[in-house]
Amino acid sequence: MLTQKEKEKAITPKKAFLKRFGKKIDEYSSFQRATEGLKLQTVKGYRSVLSRFFVYLDEDPDTVIANRQQDVTCIDMLNINRYERKVTSYIKIVEMEGFVSVVFLNRIQGFFTNNSKRLSLDLGKLDVSDESKRTKYSPTVDEVKRLLSFANSSRDKFIVTLAFQNGVLPVDIVGLKIGEYPTEPWVYYKKQRSKTKKTWHGVSTPDIVMFLKDYLVVRNGKEKEPLLLGRFGPMTADAVKFMLQELIVRAGFDSNPNFIPKCLRDGFEDILVDADVYTKTKEAMMGHCGAIAHSYGDAKKLEKRVVEAMTTIYPYISLTGQNNVVNSVGITDQELIKIAKILPIWEKIAEHYKNDELFIIKDKGIRDRLRGEGLIS
Repeated sequence: MLTQKEKEKAITPKKAFLKRFGKKIDEYSSFQRATEGLKLQTVKGYRSVLSRFFVYLDEDPDTVIANRQQDVTCIDMLNINRYERKVTSYIKIVEMEGFVSVVFLNRIQGFFTNNSKRLSLDLGKLDVSDESKRTKYSPTVDEVKRLLSFANSSRDKFIVTLAFQNGVLPVDIVGLKIGEYPTEPWVYYKKQRSKTKKTWHGVSTPDIVMFLKDYLVVRNGKEKEPLLLGRFGPMTADAVKFMLQELIVRAGFDSNPNFIPKCLRDGFEDILVDADVYTKTKEAMMGHCGAIAHSYGDAKKLEKRVVEAMTTIYPYISLTGQNNVVNSVGITDQELIKIAKILPIWEKIAEHYKNDELFIIKDKGIRDRLRGEGLIS
């Protein structure tokens, strides 16, 4: 984490803008018109994005609007579309730097439109990456392990593991407070999602808990404070996306255009589907449904199903070799050989035995099946 002196020296978009133009972006009338009546958090987003944009253009906000007013009345097509061309070039740079280009594009377009609708940019043909247009891609466990190996801090490892093993999106990850996520494995928890207001039902895994405990040692905060901190305060969803995108690039996966931060969540969902997890349980674990406990008659029944589902899929998603624990039945080496012949999943378990680790079967359905076939006692 940066010291106070390092924070003061860091060149933020606001500082870069002030250094280039000699006054704050908020002092320009065009910026004031563009953000009038907006929520403080939205204004903050405009300030960050537009500060970068105007430094790139090397033109202050009022000059840009004055030029745009002349352009829209001009009969020279080259001048009419000059800001469309500049935005196109800028968005390509934004994407190469790993930012979410749609966010930048919306703020830039909002600046022009909020000053006057006739000044809006004609961006209909602009090819901007949109997550909704991508082909869904689910990373393998080995790919996620590689991502994890490039994470330089326990905070980033916690984020990667939480996204992959609980399917949590960046916007919900940054909403976590200290004390909300369990610090012991195999604990059921639920949390309201920040945008949809539906409830997330999850289970803490040994991997997530390990990285969380490591991070809490250096975080050293108070209960109910934002859990995740960046260089300049609580992390934002865009900051988490940028960090994950940076890991994707460093791990060498950026050659796959469909490998984006959201893929970690997609991977979790596909594993639930492949494991034949009951549909309503899957929806609860993905945070898709509200008041879903009524589907089972009571909350305790839902909690039991969610925990059972997580213990079923954990062998597929384990990233560090942390063991399944509590109320479980162990298997002997002889039993392992027999089991491996009928259940390919236990090839993963064999790796634990090679490392002299104890792996335990916690899923009752699998235990009953193996007992029924006389493979375990």
